[in-house]
Amino acid sequence: MNLKRVDELIDARRDGTLGAGAEAELNTLIDRNPEARRRVQDLARLSDALDVLEEEQPPAMMPGVLQRISELPARRPAARVIQWMPRSVNGGGMVMAKKVMFGVAAVAALVLISVAITGYPHVNSSGTLGAISAAKRAQAPQINAADVKTTDPQVQEFLQSDTFDRLVKDSNVKKMLSDPGVRAMLADAGIQSAIKGRAFQAAIADANIQTALSSKALQSMLADSAFVAAFSKADFCAALAKGDLQSALASAGIQSGLAKSDLEAAFAKDNISSALASSALQTALADANIQAALAQSGFRDMLASSNMMAALSSSAFNAALQSKAFTASLSSSQFVSAFSRQ
Repeated sequence: MNLKRVDELIDARRDGTLGAGAEAELNTLIDRNPEARRRVQDLARLSDALDVLEEEQPPAMMPGVLQRISELPARRPAARVIQWMPRSVNGGGMVMAKKVMFGVAAVAALVLISVAITGYPHVNSSGTLGAISAAKRAQAPQINAADVKTTDPQVQEFLQSDTFDRLVKDSNVKKMLSDPGVRAMLADAGIQSAIKGRAFQAAIADANIQTALSSKALQSMLADSAFVAAFSKADFCAALAKGDLQSALASAGIQSGLAKSDLEAAFAKDNISSALASSALQTALADANIQAALAQSGFRDMLASSNMMAALSSSAFNAALQSKAFTASLSSSQFVSAFSRQ
């Protein structure tokens, strides 16, 4: 594919000028196109490599050298060089072309003069420059290559991916994955199948269902296995859709462990009755994986938390669920360390 658009979006994100629509466009390109994903990963590794280089102060004579350079008269050949440059450099126009030429010329002049006179910047035995002070950025600590070393190549690739970076930067997802109990549940193939299914995603996207799931009344109903299993029966769901709890229970022929009065009290609440009548929730609860997951109190607790619900429905988390390496990464020390940081 033509990566020109990807580069433009990456530059805008780095400059802090990327709007919400463009951010969504970039995330879609990254999720769907391997070339775009590799481009983002390569740039991230380059940025991390610059960040970890040692910082050195320039020689004392450097200010004098710079002063002498500033006093030199401008030369016409430089102007003639600019004239033949194309009117557009990656879509940036003549202004961008001049900026690129002046920037490259200035950096080249400084480096050549510095190396010729003082041997600065120094090069260590591995060939790495010892000073890139001008490139240092004032920012909070970030995950770099040292944080993601692991013996499993598949896990290492995931920990260095843009998907992992998005997980770390999503506050709701980060809070969810910092919980060891949640990580243990998410490592279960059945739980993963349940939460990445279309029925579940459609249900938790409904604001009314989210509100109902946070209530203790509905939590108690979902903890009753007989009640949840009844959603697999069409007559039961049809009766609930009509708001008739008694007919629903009778049609399913179930003996719920909940007291009849408790069921009636819970169903009398508008948000709960409308949630149970919703085809989205009924379809989700009819799924065998969801029913098995609801047997775990930890999973029900997740559904009762607004932060957890936001995390489960986030694009970053759903992108991670599509990766086979995500499950293996959940137990890696580097993954745990990344989500334990404040």
